[in-house]
Amino acid sequence: MKNSFVQGVYSLVLSFGLVIIILSGICSADSMSMQFYPMNPKFTYRLTSDNRIILPSPVQIRFSRSDNDLFCSKVVEVGLYTSRTSLVTNNAAPGTSDPFKDLFTSQIAGGATLCNFNFNDTLITLKTSSSMDSGISDLFAEWKNPLADNYYKKRRQQKELILNFTPDKSFKVFIKKNGGTYEWKNPAFISSTVRDRGGIYGIPYEVIVDPIPNTPPQIDSISIFPATIPANGGPLKISVIAADDLGVKTVSVTSGAGTGTSKTFSLTANATPLGKKPDGRLISLWEGTYNADPNSSIYNKKITFAFKAYDEDGAVSGSTGEIRQVEQPGVPDTQAPKIETVLITPQTLPATGGNVTVSVRASDNTGLALLRLDLILPDGQVRPMNMTLASGSGCTNGQCLLGEWRTSWNMWANSSNMPAVYGIRVTAMDVSKNTVNSQLFQLTVAGKPPVSIQAQPSGQTGTHRPYAPSVLPKPLPIR
Repeated sequence: MKNSFVQGVYSLVLSFGLVIIILSGICSADSMSMQFYPMNPKFTYRLTSDNRIILPSPVQIRFSRSDNDLFCSKVVEVGLYTSRTSLVTNNAAPGTSDPFKDLFTSQIAGGATLCNFNFNDTLITLKTSSSMDSGISDLFAEWKNPLADNYYKKRRQQKELILNFTPDKSFKVFIKKNGGTYEWKNPAFISSTVRDRGGIYGIPYEVIVDPIPNTPPQIDSISIFPATIPANGGPLKISVIAADDLGVKTVSVTSGAGTGTSKTFSLTANATPLGKKPDGRLISLWEGTYNADPNSSIYNKKITFAFKAYDEDGAVSGSTGEIRQVEQPGVPDTQAPKIETVLITPQTLPATGGNVTVSVRASDNTGLALLRLDLILPDGQVRPMNMTLASGSGCTNGQCLLGEWRTSWNMWANSSNMPAVYGIRVTAMDVSKNTVNSQLFQLTVAGKPPVSIQAQPSGQTGTHRPYAPSVLPKPLPIR
C-alpha cells in the first residue's frame, strides 16, 4: 500500500498553484498566460464522519494567448504535463520519455487559429490522478476499519488529520499544433503562486479526516450474587460487562435501601481484556463487592443499585444508568401486642339502654394494625365492632407503636324484668398478625321494673280472701 501511495503522491504532482505562464513561442511575439480557478486552488481528500470518501473537486485553468506572427499555425491542443524527470524531449508526445506522468489536456474542437488576437476561452480541467485516488483510498481504509488498533481514539481524539503532500518536480506546458508536433515550454512563475518548501510551484493538496461523534458506553450485562441477602446482611458480588469505542474508563455504582441515604463506589476493571465487538467497541469486565448492613426491621427491604459507565471523554451510559434491586428480608416478629387499659363508660345502664363508649390503650414493638371489640350477647352470640384510632404516637398509615382506640354505640333497651348481662372482650393485632385478647368485661342493662298491685279499699265485701297455702311445708328433719 505504501509503494502505491508514494507513486500516487508523485503522480499528483500534476496539480499546481495559481500561475501565469509565459511561453516563448515560435513567433517572436507569441505569448500565452494561464489562470487557475479558483484563484488559490487546493485538492482536498476528505473522509467524513460516516466514512464516505469525498474526492477533490477539479481545478480549471483558462488560457489566454496572443500572437502577432502572420505565419502562426492552428493550435489544436494545449496541456499540462507533470513529470518526475526533466528529460522531456521537444516535439515528443507527452509521456514518451517518462513513464511516471500525468497528462491533462484541453482539446480544441476543430483547432483554433490563435494569431493576431486574444483568445480567452480555452480551458483545461485539472483532476487528481487515479493512482493518487487509489493511494488515498488505501490510506482511508485504515481509518475506516473499527477493528484497527486505536481506531476510535484516532477518529475521536484526532479532531482533524491533515497530510500535506507537495510536488518534487515542476510541470511543463505543451502546445500541439495542427501539424502534429508538440512544443514544450518551461513556465515562469510569479511570486503569488503557491510553492512548497523546496521552492517548487504547484497546487497543494491535503487529506482531512473528520472526527466521529462520541458514542456513550453501553452496559451489556450486570450480575449480582446472591440474588437475595439474609436479614443479618453480608457481601454481594457484583460483575458488570460494558463496552465503549474508546474503552470504558470507570463504572460507578450507587446503592440505596430506601432510607434516604446512598453510597457511591467504583468497580475495578478485570486485568484480562474481553476483546472487541463486531463494530470494534472494546469490551471490559468490572467487578466489586458490596457489604449489606443487617436489616433490623420486620419489613422486607429492597437494596437498589444504579450503574453508570464512563468513557475517556466523560460520556455516560444513559441519564439514569442501569437499575438493579436485591431483596433483603426483615427479622421475624413474634412479640404480641399489649392491651394496657380498657375503659367502658358506663358499665351499667338502665333498662332503657343508652350510649356506651369503650376506650382501649394498646402498644406493640413494631406497630398495631387493628383493634376489634367483640360484644357477647346474653344468648352467646358475638357482635364484632372495629375500633377507630383516636390518638397515638409513632403512627404511620394507621399503624402505631402506642395509641388509644375508641368505639361507641347505642345499647338496646331491656324489656325483661331480669338484668341483661353482656360481655366485652378486646382483641389487638400487630402488623405481623400477632394477636392478644383482653380479659372479659361485663356490661349490665337493668331489668324492667315490675308493675305494682293496688290494695282494695276497707269495708269492701266479697268472697276474696288473702292467699294462704292449704298445706304447710313440712319442716326439715333435724340431724
